[in-house]
Amino acid sequence: MACILPNLALALLASTHAQSRLTPVVNESRTVEQEVSVGDRLVQQSASKLRQHTSVSANVRHRIDLFGQKLWGSGNYRQLQVGDRLLVGMELKIQLGSQMSIYQQVSDGRYLWVRRHLPAGSELSRIDMRRVRKNLASQNQLAVGPLPLDLNPGGLPALISQLADNFCFEDPRPASLYGVDVWAVRGNRNSPHDVDQTGGTATTDSPTPAPASRPFPDFVPRQVRLVFGRDDLFPYRLEYQSMTGQPIVIMEIFEVRINEPLNPAVFAYRPPRELEIKDLTDEYLQKIARRHRDTVDR
Repeated sequence: MACILPNLALALLASTHAQSRLTPVVNESRTVEQEVSVGDRLVQQSASKLRQHTSVSANVRHRIDLFGQKLWGSGNYRQLQVGDRLLVGMELKIQLGSQMSIYQQVSDGRYLWVRRHLPAGSELSRIDMRRVRKNLASQNQLAVGPLPLDLNPGGLPALISQLADNFCFEDPRPASLYGVDVWAVRGNRNSPHDVDQTGGTATTDSPTPAPASRPFPDFVPRQVRLVFGRDDLFPYRLEYQSMTGQPIVIMEIFEVRINEPLNPAVFAYRPPRELEIKDLTDEYLQKIARRHRDTVDR
């Protein structure tokens, strides 16, 4: 259990907070005939507004409930708009006894870097966003400007955009968070085969899609509850839940500073020499192309 928990906990955090292989997912359960709820529009507006900020700095704390054990952690989040590039820096830590697990994500304007450090070892991957933009431009899929939210992996804007794509949200309800008026909105995952058995988003690379009747493990999030500021629509709290509504991951973002000066040097990343770099650019481009074909076919 001491070996399994850090791995599952880090996997859940990665899937909750813009995973390294954040893939454009085709929403198979939602059709143009379906009515978009007020909650759906609210989540989409939050993603769009997050992308428009000049800068965001915040601290993060999270709690994970797995197999009757509670794990706590903390971290930080930074994002900076530089021209048509969104720079992102994030680090999340989980402590289990004497073992420390770390999830780190840095988008430096050229690459999206993701490092996972587990008790069993570390792994480092990257996506070359310059190649992504060049490829999309050559295919006439990208106009001049920033990448669309659903094609731009990394950071809070992409996370909230992905949630909007993969969950159907109910109408928001007024609530209070630490004495502040907020909107609370609950979402249910669109279709069972959008999730694999590890808690991450299923990719279209899977040779045999999981049947809809396959049971989900208790640690696979099936619902999400988001809490937004009423004025700024900032996501101050994200809660992933099981099918029964039990919290699996609770993440709070606090001490948020928006549009304050932020040094671009914060986002410089130097990969450790001892780690082998796994380049996921081709894989990411293949998934974008597959997504585009599926959209055209529909």
